[in-house]
Amino acid sequence: MLETGKEDRRVKYTKMVLKQSLLELMQSKEIGKITVTEICERADINRNTFYKYYYGPENLLYMIEEELFSMIKSSINNMSDIEVTSRELCRIILENKELSRVIFSENGNRDFLHRIIRFERQKFLSEWKLKVKPESIGTFEKLYSFSEGGMISVITDWVRSGFRDDPEDIVGFIILADNLIKDLIRRNSG
Repeated sequence: MLETGKEDRRVKYTKMVLKQSLLELMQSKEIGKITVTEICERADINRNTFYKYYYGPENLLYMIEEELFSMIKSSINNMSDIEVTSRELCRIILENKELSRVIFSENGNRDFLHRIIRFERQKFLSEWKLKVKPESIGTFEKLYSFSEGGMISVITDWVRSGFRDDPEDIVGFIILADNLIKDLIRRNSG
């Protein structure tokens, strides 16, 4: 994306309309099948304007995801507790319902939530490694990967169900899984 200096209101409006148009199109089409022409027609903006800010639909989606990822990253960056981190992640996803629905849909980027969870991976693995025998580290890395996949599935299902469950129930499940893992660590650390 090509940017210089502060954005004026027209630029912000143009980008907002392009983002909304892409997200609306993604409700029924996967990103690889959406064209710049479709986005521009929906946004009532010409193609040259689109290309002034974005290289293509995938780049526009990437920029949308980066905004959400940056928000999540800055919010959970200094948190070391899985409960607080999970609660904050659910809060941000819930506050960005429409965007989350599209990103976690079949047409969205399946890797987005993986990026969020991987961001926290090293922090939690480091904590676990301090508590286990060196020969158990490989097992716990696999266990974390298994746990990570489960967390991703739980959050994805929550979003795809239209946020049917209370966010505290989602956090509670994540804490339960974490406690089971910590119990396993305690049993294998002696």
